[in-house]
Amino acid sequence: MKKKLVALFLLSALLLSACAKPAPAEPVPTDITATEQASMPGMDAQNGFGMPGFSFQKIGSNYCGSNALGSYLYYYDTATGTSGPLCAKPDCTHDTKDCFAYTGQGASLSYYDGRLYWVGQSNDSSTSDKALWSSNTDGSDRQQIKVISMQDVILAYQPQQYFIHRGNLFFLGQNNTVSSGEAKIQYTLGYAPLDDSADFTILYDEASADTIFLTVRFHGDSVYLCVNQAVFEESLNHTLATKLTITEYDIPTGTATEIFAETDLADLYDEFWVTEQGTIYLPGLRGDQGYIWEIKDGEKTEVLTFDGTYNTPVPVENFAYLIQMKGKNRCITVKNYSGQTLYDGPLYPQGIPGVPGNPGADSDDPTENYGYAVIGSDGTQLFFNHTCFGGNEIQSYTVMVDVADNMKATLLWSGTD
Repeated sequence: MKKKLVALFLLSALLLSACAKPAPAEPVPTDITATEQASMPGMDAQNGFGMPGFSFQKIGSNYCGSNALGSYLYYYDTATGTSGPLCAKPDCTHDTKDCFAYTGQGASLSYYDGRLYWVGQSNDSSTSDKALWSSNTDGSDRQQIKVISMQDVILAYQPQQYFIHRGNLFFLGQNNTVSSGEAKIQYTLGYAPLDDSADFTILYDEASADTIFLTVRFHGDSVYLCVNQAVFEESLNHTLATKLTITEYDIPTGTATEIFAETDLADLYDEFWVTEQGTIYLPGLRGDQGYIWEIKDGEKTEVLTFDGTYNTPVPVENFAYLIQMKGKNRCITVKNYSGQTLYDGPLYPQGIPGVPGNPGADSDDPTENYGYAVIGSDGTQLFFNHTCFGGNEIQSYTVMVDVADNMKATLLWSGTD
């Protein structure tokens, strides 16, 4: 029965992705808005996902991903409410590397042009090289696409995240280095085409003794990079932001354009967002106020405020949200970009069917005390992972929350891998 469900998931995903593909090209104006910046579902990177340690992608109306640091992929079919390992291999026990669902840890899953892509070990056992792999959406027809050199890429740049966008594999890297006797961290953004070539083009490469937070977003033919630089001030015992820049890299032309820069920082910033329409939102804190600003023509304009917070709000497609603890309960406020409050209250007001206890609250019972991580958002739902360390095994739960339905929570999958 489970093999049949995986096959149905595959058929549903293929039909939905086929519907989502652009119609055959027709004569269009040559301005950037009509051509380069047009949204291409199934060909564009999913900006809402990509957190290190989690593989997660939306495939049509269904979902696919791993547990926290998991080595196997799972699927969730929204039409039937069923889930399981993403493997249609007959008689598979789903606990070996021969399983179609196996990718290894830190796979950085992407869904692109009707297939799954991830980074794992190369098929040459005599080397320690990594490789970009691809398969059908049921895990079958596995192909090694590109070798990623251990010496020239992995050791040189230490990629932390991989993304696929419009025919290219991108990576964000962070590597500890020593320069002239000073310890620094090297931060890198690079890309290479989806073929068997070995070379990567480096867009950004900076070594700094200061802390740098990189965020990358994709829109049209461009990749946007936000560089948020900070320094630890020992006298104050906390980190101070010193500089922030947002740069647009146009991949076909190879040009870089600075969109926004600020050096005299009155605000603390976090991960920015670029909508499907190309609007740029930058979140931040000023005192105990959370803000969302729109970036346009090199200036920032206040769009949303969140009162009385110690956390930074998070902008995603269609809305922004703020999560913080109130007593022992984790609470969330959700607002759309018109300023309307969509929800304000406990993260899981109705609990999570299938998950013991309440992952939205601290518990004195170690078997019901959960770790917490945000996986991302598709602009309609929010996705979280909760890991319980209290039993003999580490149990991981991946949860979907429907913002439009009073934060109704659905368990997508769980496991111990």
